[in-house]
Amino acid sequence: MDNKILKIVYKEVGNKPKVLEVEDTLEKFQELVGGYIETINYKNLVLVCNEEGKLLRMKPNISLGNDYIVGNLVIAGDNKMGEFKSLTDEEIKIVINDLEKREIELEEEIDEI
Repeated sequence: MDNKILKIVYKEVGNKPKVLEVEDTLEKFQELVGGYIETINYKNLVLVCNEEGKLLRMKPNISLGNDYIVGNLVIAGDNKMGEFKSLTDEEIKIVINDLEKREIELEEEIDEI
């Protein structure tokens, strides 16, 4: 069975968002976020992050309202039937612009005194 290729936005902690074309498989999304996936509604799209990111003490990535997302994340389209779809060029522009505004600057870790 051939898996379809999706155009997504991928944001690693501390790096600028970038566009990737990836296979639409659970394994690929788990690889990108480093573990079990959690999906969150984001601007009528889907934000995919590591379900256990905070428990694993992953570094903060973006702010999201009164919360924040840790670890690497993916933004994909939502076909409203429980499946991901490719982002349009317009959605990509909006997402990259928004993610850059939401980025949490990482501070250098300070050794305890």
